[in-house]
Amino acid sequence: MIAGVGSHINHPGKAKYKTPIVWAHPAIGKTWALDEAKYGNQILDWDVEFNRRRDTWIAKHSGISETDERYKAIRNEYMINWRNYPEYKNFVKSEWARIK
Repeated sequence: MIAGVGSHINHPGKAKYKTPIVWAHPAIGKTWALDEAKYGNQILDWDVEFNRRRDTWIAKHSGISETDERYKAIRNEYMINWRNYPEYKNFVKSEWARIK
């Protein structure tokens, strides 16, 4: 499996497993590879998978719906100041562990 990874909280260089990882820069052709039948079933798009789960987690823990106009500011607060939110940091680590 090749994992396209967009989160910088956990860098794959520190990982202790053998899954090949593409640390995806936006211009490396990830969208093409996902659409290409030859590679599409071998790629886990971390951005899509994680962002959906992250947004649901933040909405649940902040009590602010994703449709609320304040949501983007709350999401940014968690993402930028993650050191202030150990429960968010634990969530991100558990998601990283889940996809290994």
